[in-house]
Amino acid sequence: MNRVREILLVEDEATTALLASKMLSSRGFSVRHCLSGEAAMLALSQGYVPELILMDIDLGAGMDGTQTAAEILKIYNLPIVFHTSHTEQEIVEKVKGITRYGYVVKNSGQFVLVEAITMAFELFAAHQETLEKEERFETAVKVSYDLVFEWDVKSKKLTWFGSIDTLLGYEEGFISHSFSSWLASLHPEDLPMVQKEIARLEKSSEALLIRYRIRRKDGSWTTLESKGLLLLDKNRLPVKWIGVCTDLTEFLAHQEELYKKNLAIECSMNAIAFADLQGKLFYINASFLKMWGYSSPEEVLGRAAVNFWQDPVAAAGVLQRLGQRETIHATLVGKRKDQSTMHVMLSANAVLD
Repeated sequence: MNRVREILLVEDEATTALLASKMLSSRGFSVRHCLSGEAAMLALSQGYVPELILMDIDLGAGMDGTQTAAEILKIYNLPIVFHTSHTEQEIVEKVKGITRYGYVVKNSGQFVLVEAITMAFELFAAHQETLEKEERFETAVKVSYDLVFEWDVKSKKLTWFGSIDTLLGYEEGFISHSFSSWLASLHPEDLPMVQKEIARLEKSSEALLIRYRIRRKDGSWTTLESKGLLLLDKNRLPVKWIGVCTDLTEFLAHQEELYKKNLAIECSMNAIAFADLQGKLFYINASFLKMWGYSSPEEVLGRAAVNFWQDPVAAAGVLQRLGQRETIHATLVGKRKDQSTMHVMLSANAVLD
């Protein structure tokens, strides 16, 4: 069984209202009639919420249809179809600034009126779906670590989705959407590379992948990586670039810190080794190779750590204590490749997740 859809008819002429109500009721709509804009506003304020408003433009004394529609749309999200006997250009222009879903001339007949209302319902539903998708998209952008950009090839307008202003330390709305402003914010050392890449992309449909530094409000630099794809029109001509920008600043700083730590371990004069939970070595530094008399990591990696000590049982005891999260400081006798021995001061810790 089809659901009955509610329509509010705002019409000051009783005869016209009666005729329109009968036509709509015969097609399964429920119609409520108000003689004026003020009456319509009162009905809405009292809790009556229709699914569509059929609005006359000339309502006599008081608010006209365009004024009533504008006031209603300030509060309610409803589709409005204007129903009028006027076809003059000035009347049509009058409703252009108002969100509406149709314009029907009175006495056009039942078919035209019903089709206009049916189309208005469909357009409104499609518009709502689009708004919901945009809202989900904006929410997804806000909670992600990425920015989404859209670059119009013809106008060179650069639109950001997500807070580029916050990322760069500015107040919301400060960053200009002009392409030239974006270029002016890039690091001078990166600018020639970026300009060269853009010139290449203007003649190509290949995917965009570029990394650059951009200036923050405090004068520091943020490293962004932009990835994008080109959208083409029906004639296969470029329309716009759409893509994402990822802030790599913290990632790169972390990578640099890891590199320094790895370099310190690799260059340490102390022998350093890492073993897995099974006690097999998966990393050794150069000092370990030198101290135990091996020439390459391949000779050592994958072997049991206990095999590098004169007393494997004592070494196994150390591994057992490490498994119990103890910190080890001990002196053991190491066994070199040539089977000679050496006294080793051992310090060891378990690495926790």
